[in-house]
Amino acid sequence: MRPPELPMGTKADPDDPAPFLYQGPSAIATLIFGPKWAEFHAYLSNRIAASHSDQVTKSRKLVSETEPAWLEYLLELIRARGWYTLYPAVNFATVHDELTQVPEEFTREVEAGQESTDLLKQNDHPEEAAFLVADAAPVMLKRDEGKLSGAGKPLHEKLPFDGDLPELANLPLLSYTGDAINETHLVGQRIAFESYFREHIGGCEAEDAARPRIVRPEIATDLFCLPGVEAEYAETAEDVEASIANILGSLRERPSAPEFAVPPHGLPGLGGSGTATVEEAGAATATAD
Repeated sequence: MRPPELPMGTKADPDDPAPFLYQGPSAIATLIFGPKWAEFHAYLSNRIAASHSDQVTKSRKLVSETEPAWLEYLLELIRARGWYTLYPAVNFATVHDELTQVPEEFTREVEAGQESTDLLKQNDHPEEAAFLVADAAPVMLKRDEGKLSGAGKPLHEKLPFDGDLPELANLPLLSYTGDAINETHLVGQRIAFESYFREHIGGCEAEDAARPRIVRPEIATDLFCLPGVEAEYAETAEDVEASIANILGSLRERPSAPEFAVPPHGLPGLGGSGTATVEEAGAATATAD
C-alpha cells in the first residue's frame, strides 16, 4: 500500500488510511447532488418505458435485497456513466438497526403459521420483475455499530490530511466489484457496459448500440432506443468530446498502476460494512454509511 500524493505543505501521517473512490452505491445516509439525481430520475423514466419491450434481457441482481429496489437502477446508471462515490477512510456516522427491516418491495405480510423471519417476496408475478432475484428471502444482517472515529471532535479535526483532500486523480479507484482500476480501465468498462445496456435493455439493435451517442443528462435518452424518440449520434470528434465531458467531467489522468489498499472495514453498498463520506467524487454521489 502507498498513500495518495498529498498537496505540498500538508501535515499528515503517510500511514493514515486514505479516502477512496468506489462505484458501489448505498442508500444509507447518501448525499446525491441535484444534477445527478435529476439525471437519475430521467434515466429511470426511460428505463421503465424500455422494460415493457420484448427485447429486454433480465440481468442478475447485483445489489442486496436488503437495499431499496431503486439502488439497482442507480448502479446501472453509475456503470453506464463511469460515475463513482467518494468514501472517507474513517466513519463519520453510524446506523442504528434496532428497527431496520427488509425493504417492503421485497417482502409481504407474514402468513398464519409462518415464523416472523420467513419473509416472502411481495411480487406475485416474477415474470414482470426487472431483475433475476434469489429464491431465498433476504435477511437483514446485524451491523457492528462500533464507535465513531474522533467522537466529540469538530469535523475538520476528524478529516484525514488536515482536511486537505488530495486530488481525486490520486485517490484509489475501485470498480463496483471492488477491484482496483485506473481511469483507462474505468472508461473501457463504461463503453463496454454502455453498448451492452443499449442492446440488451435499452431496445437498440446491435449496430446502433455500439455507435457513440450525444449525451444530454437532462433527458438521458442516449442509452435507449425508444419509440418516437430520435437517436442523436455523435458524428464528429467534437460531439464525442462533448459527450465524454458530460459523462465524466474534467478529471486528470490517474496513475496507470494503482497500488492502494482499501481500509479493512470493507466496501459499502454491495455487501461490505460501510463508511461515511462528505462530498461528491466528481461524478455520482457522496455516501455516509
